[in-house]
This record gives sequence, structure tokens and C-alpha cells, in this order.
Amino acid sequence: MSPDAGLRLAAPGPYPDSRFPAEPEKLYGAHSRTSHRYQDKGKHYPVLGNGLPLSPGPFPRNGERGETVRCLTASSPPPARFGKGAGGLGNGLPKPRTPPRRDSHPDLDAYGARSRTSLSDQAKVLNTLVFSCLILALFCPSSLRAAPLRWQSFSTENVIAFYLSGHRAQARRLAARAGDSIRDIRARLRLPPSGKVRVYFYPSHRLFTRDTKTDPHLLVVGLAYGKDDTIRVDASGLFEEAGPVLAHEIVHILLNRAVSGNREQIPLWMNEGLAKYLTEPWRPETQDRLADAVARGNLIPLEKIADRFPADPEGSALAYLQSASFAAYLDALYGEEAFPRLIALLGQGYGLHRALVTVFGSSLEELEDNWKGSLRETYKWTPWANTASWAVGILFVLIFGAGYLAFLRKRRRLIEKWRKEEHAEPEEAAED
Repeated sequence: MSPDAGLRLAAPGPYPDSRFPAEPEKLYGAHSRTSHRYQDKGKHYPVLGNGLPLSPGPFPRNGERGETVRCLTASSPPPARFGKGAGGLGNGLPKPRTPPRRDSHPDLDAYGARSRTSLSDQAKVLNTLVFSCLILALFCPSSLRAAPLRWQSFSTENVIAFYLSGHRAQARRLAARAGDSIRDIRARLRLPPSGKVRVYFYPSHRLFTRDTKTDPHLLVVGLAYGKDDTIRVDASGLFEEAGPVLAHEIVHILLNRAVSGNREQIPLWMNEGLAKYLTEPWRPETQDRLADAVARGNLIPLEKIADRFPADPEGSALAYLQSASFAAYLDALYGEEAFPRLIALLGQGYGLHRALVTVFGSSLEELEDNWKGSLRETYKWTPWANTASWAVGILFVLIFGAGYLAFLRKRRRLIEKWRKEEHAEPEEAAED
């Protein structure tokens, strides 16, 4: 291809008969708005702003006015892909290729390059969006927080119930059970009326853990907040029925109200022990677990669970069992009036030690030692019973195994006898 074959240029204004204007200062092309001079062997050629010289071509005649160049001449193919690996000319433009059709893509011009937004610009925009999302996720988590729940409410004699749309019937049923529990617990602990209890009913465990910010793996199904006397309950029943959970949390609220000015004097073992003892039945499996702890000597001292329970599931379950067992022991030994008197004294400003001595006549250490002694007396036969049960099981397996072996031997003897009889019959027939 001749080096003179290149861009056709049509610039405004008349031109002389020569091939190029004498002093071209502003020539317009498809890729550049301003041009500069290009020196080659002493000649001056107008070049585009990207460094590609303009080769000679037919210009408008004198007096004619052209328009901005939009395409190459037929003898000069358009550029290929930009970059070093595409065979560039060194000035930023690629080597020419066969020109694409104008109607092949709406965003491609005659050069084969995108005329609206290049691919590199689109990549930059995408990277900017991704980076912005990462910044929001790291430094602005509140902007990604889920929308708050829209609660609806109704009020009964003892409960202000909050529920989500579509779950009013469930909330009505559970609010009625909560009202019954409030009346029973007040009567049991001799507590005066103290206003309504606010209860939030969550229709799913996912919404409950998300709104209360609890770990889903801990399987928490109910929470009581003493500051505003509010209860939040997982009403789905997925892990535990909501009725007993409500009653358990109601004990916490009523107990905190009864000693509102002296809450720090109520230890955790007393708060959780009363709630569990008054609202949950004593199941055989829980009794077996407590008996095993007594036999192994793994009981937790009450002073270690006065402020918090162990974090591990086994230790936490044992702490709940011990608290309920201690409450049951005091209630059975000193009567149903013991805990109402103790709560009343704490509400009057008594310290825990003084209140225990006044009601039970003994300190906490003495009461704890007596309780542990009663547990050891109650479950003293448990290790032997467990050993005996294991022995009986092993003996049963041995007897069963011996019987099965005897059956196999008898079956083998019968088979051998039948085979001998079958061989004896053909021999007798042959002799006859």
C-alpha cells in the first residue's frame, strides 16, 4: 500500500490547488480535534493529535466547504484492537484490518471501535461500584441493616401484646396463656398487682434471633428485659413450646418488679431457680443428669453461679438444674410461705444474707451444705443402680448369645443326621 494512501481530509475553507495547505494549523479528524506538524525528510505533513500523519488525498476544490472526517479511505483499513499484543503502530493506534459493517453493532463506528463508552471505561465504572459496596459493608453496616419490623398491638387485662401482620390469632392465644401465668405466679409468690407486661411474639426463630441479636446456635427462645419490663418470645414452637417459655420469663419480670429498688441482691441462681421450679415440671432425664453430677462430685458451688452461668452448654444446663433443685429443696423444707417472705424482705431493702437468716434461720453456706447432703442421700443408690443395670444388660447379652449358639449347634446336628439317613437309603435299596 502506498504511504500516500490514508485519511481523506475535508476542512472548512477554500484551499489552493496544492495537495496540502501551506501552513495547516487546525485540521480535524476522526480521532483528534487539534493537529500539529509532522516532519519527514524536510516536508511538513499535518498529523492528528494521536501522532498518525495524514497522507495526501483529494480535498475539496476551491470554494467548497467540507465536514469533519468520519472514516478512512477505501484503500486504508480501520485499526484493530489497541494494545501492544495487537500489533500497534507505536503511536497508540493498532494496525489496520478489514473494516466492519456499520450496521454490525449499534455502538460501533466505521473504525470498529466503540463510539459511546469503551470497555475500559465500563470496567472502571464496575470496579468503582464494587469498591463502594465494600466500603459501605465495612464501615457503614447500619446502611445494610434489615428494615425494622412493623409491630401491631392489642391490650388485655395483664398483657400488652405485640405481633406482626397475619399472626393476630396466635398472639391472642399466647396472650391469654400469659395472663393466666401472671395470675398464678402472683398468687403463688403473694405479689400485688404491678401493671401490665409487654410481650413481643415472633412468628419465626429467624426473626427472633435477628431482632434480639442472639446467636441462632444457642437455641435461645425467650428473653426478659428488666429495665423496661419487656418479654420477647419465639412463638414458632420450633424448639420449645411458647407457653412454658412465657411463664418462665414472666417470673423474672414479676420478681424484678417486687424488688425493683434492690435487684442486685437477687442472685442468678435464685432468679433462674424460681423461674424453672415454678413453671417447668421435673422430668426424669433432668433428675438423671443431676444424679450423675452428684455421683461424680461435679456440682457447681452456688457462689460461682450467683452472677452468671457457665458458657458451655453442659455447664449451663447443670447450673439451671442445680438452681431449680435448690429452690425445690427450700420450698419443700420450709413451706410455701418461705419464698414470699424472702421476696418481701428483699423488696424492703434487706441484703441477701440477712433475708436468708431471717426466713430460713441459716446462712447460704449452711443451706447449701444441707441441700447437697440431701442430694447425696437421695441419689446414693444411683451409682450402684447404674452398675447393676449395666451388669444386667451384659448378663442378658451373654445369655442370649449362649442360647443362640446352642440353637446353631442343635441345627447342625440335625442337618448331619438327615444327610446320613439320605446316604443310607440308597445303599439299602441296592442290596435288595
